[in-house]
Amino acid sequence: MIRIRVIFDLLELPIKVSNGTEIKSVTLSHIDFDLEQFLLFLLLRFHKEKNMKRRNKIVLLILMVFTFIPVSSFAAETTGVDSKNYDWNPVMDAIIQVESHGNIRAKRGSSVGAMQITPILVVECNQILKKRKSKKRYKLSDRFSLSKSKEMFLLIQSYYNPFNNIEKAVRLWNGGLNFSIQRTQRYFEKVMNLLKN
Repeated sequence: MIRIRVIFDLLELPIKVSNGTEIKSVTLSHIDFDLEQFLLFLLLRFHKEKNMKRRNKIVLLILMVFTFIPVSSFAAETTGVDSKNYDWNPVMDAIIQVESHGNIRAKRGSSVGAMQITPILVVECNQILKKRKSKKRYKLSDRFSLSKSKEMFLLIQSYYNPFNNIEKAVRLWNGGLNFSIQRTQRYFEKVMNLLKN
């Protein structure tokens, strides 16, 4: 209700209900509105209003945009767990089994180590560390260290997957930053099968 009152205070307008009665912004807190329908009504009513100040039109448009952004997609990504305290060990262990069966000396093309880390990923980790003003840097040889490989995984997740979405983590690890759902599906299913067992 507060957001509706703010709209009317900014627009400096009363609203007329169906019976012709005017309601001023101070009395709006007693009326139950569906905010999306209400803002749609305002947009349709005032989109061609010549006397409406430009500032007021911009405020209304901004409120409309933020109201219609689907919050459900954001909520689906969240786990409610602080990213620093999230336990990624089961996911990392499953990825290690899929990638190399636990072999820290495994090599496949430019990917090496238990987690099959590419040189590009090492560079990406170092760029994240640089952005965070950290002096730490990873070397290509760190890919053969299981502990440093896990550190790189956690760094990538903290930066690109702050809401700890397991599906995104697995697909991101397999397909890179611009992963394809279709191309990472088989890999995702393998990791998830190991996590379920």
